[in-house]
Amino acid sequence: RSGVDHIDPVTGTHMAGILIGALLHRDKTGEGQQINVSMMESAVNFVGPAILDYTINGRVLAPKGNQHLQEATAPHGCYRCRGEDEWITIAVGSDEEWKAFCGAIGNPSWSKDNRFDYLYSRLQHQDELDKLVEDWTREQDKYEAMHLLQKAGLAAGAVLSIAELFSDPHLKQRGFWQTLEHPEAGTMTLVGTRYQMSDTPAPAFRPAPLFGQHTDYVFKELLGMSDEEVATAIQEGVVYAGEVADPKRS
Repeated sequence: RSGVDHIDPVTGTHMAGILIGALLHRDKTGEGQQINVSMMESAVNFVGPAILDYTINGRVLAPKGNQHLQEATAPHGCYRCRGEDEWITIAVGSDEEWKAFCGAIGNPSWSKDNRFDYLYSRLQHQDELDKLVEDWTREQDKYEAMHLLQKAGLAAGAVLSIAELFSDPHLKQRGFWQTLEHPEAGTMTLVGTRYQMSDTPAPAFRPAPLFGQHTDYVFKELLGMSDEEVATAIQEGVVYAGEVADPKRS
């Protein structure tokens, strides 16, 4: 598992598009309509190539490991590197990229095998090719191999553990990790924004509010209730103030 329930955001994306269509229909006709979106039907979109293969060729998709099923890419996989449980992902698409890959790794003898000269042929011999690529990656540090291949213009990335993610130079430079102080939980590190915009920077992170922390702010500043009204509501149990009610929105 990747840790993400993919069907939820995909269905939400479909819903966003459908809502726009319904709004356009309303603008043109002056009438609304009921919308019904199926999560299962959204999920089927994930296996489009497998459906196409079945309807045209009658083949049922079988497990393919890390080989790419939708794009012509070979080698394409996650390869073991030097060390305990160390890995790198590599994707080589065009024949030009293949030549760059071979040059970056020193043009080993197997790279001249005519089975690998052209992309179509490499796709037909992916299993053999993956073994040869991993023979090279097993001798490499994953970071050094990543930088070597990226310098050659290839898609390659070291597979990082959770601990390595926290120390990753790229994420640090981007300010991805956000550290803040919570009055009860103490120092916390949170995931930051996934984007950066030149004119509208992301707002500063704040800790989650404590129970009752913003009672005064909500009822007095936003709703315009008097001190007496709020006090009465608290005494009657309608409103909870807690021990940290803060009219200044701490």
